Amino acid sequence: MLTLPTTLWLGVWEYRVQVTPGKRLMGLKVASYDGKSLSLRQAFLRSVVKVMLPWELAHAAVWRFVTIHATGADVAAYLFLICSYVIVLLNVVLLFLPSRRLLHDWLARTIVS
Repeated sequence: MLTLPTTLWLGVWEYRVQVTPGKRLMGLKVASYDGKSLSLRQAFLRSVVKVMLPWELAHAAVWRFVTIHATGADVAAYLFLICSYVIVLLNVVLLFLPSRRLLHDWLARTIVS
């Protein structure tokens, strides 16, 4: 109920005006590799990978941890949690590389400048 509207909202902002409110405050713009505006696909792919994917993976892990009382956590709970953390840690590592492009920018073929 929360991640889908947020993901759509961010995607629409980046598709229509190439910025989200935070990027506007920082003076940044999102564009495709060739400098043109983002396509609808790029904008939503970027938002899904940036917001929805790690959030929902972590959310699924937490629900599995909470709802499985007697038998303990299962392998799926740990896999969801590990995948969520891998995405976050990968973004931290990518932030310190010279290109400073995060996972969602690589996958959507976009740049922030």
